[in-house]
Amino acid sequence: EFALETRATMHMGLRQRKNVPSRFRRGFEGEDMYGGLPRLTLGANAALSWNRIAEYKDDATSLTFTDVEPLLTPRFVTNQSMELRAHPRLALLADGRWISRSFLANTGDARFTTPAFYTIVGGARWHLGASSVLLQVRNLTDERGYASGYTDGTTSYFYPIAGRNVMLTIVARF
Repeated sequence: EFALETRATMHMGLRQRKNVPSRFRRGFEGEDMYGGLPRLTLGANAALSWNRIAEYKDDATSLTFTDVEPLLTPRFVTNQSMELRAHPRLALLADGRWISRSFLANTGDARFTTPAFYTIVGGARWHLGASSVLLQVRNLTDERGYASGYTDGTTSYFYPIAGRNVMLTIVARF
């Protein structure tokens, strides 16, 4: 399933807390799931967008920037998933996510961007009747990535994603 979407939006980022009169978002988003094998389910989705601000006046410098990408808006995001049911009670899971770079300011300055990154989550889910235990190793490869950030015009500051970590989730149903 593919959809084309155009919408005007106000970003709530650090440097743009005001409505920008002329901007747009256009893109494609697709998602698919494959369950054709008895014990294996594969899934993927991707979003590709083209986002522009026609004119942005920076309050701090009084400079005006034209035809720029909005801050903290990656052009491309993709997710992949796999579930292998190894046993009626045990499923092995893997998820991947790739996020392209995004600008830290509405100036179009390529020096101030978050780098693209890819993360993997691996895990296992054990079903115990109506209850389950999920063990995940998140950011399996200990990838360095940045979920957000900002710039003061000379330096980039980032908010990093968590390094490799383990999460245990117990769902108890009585």
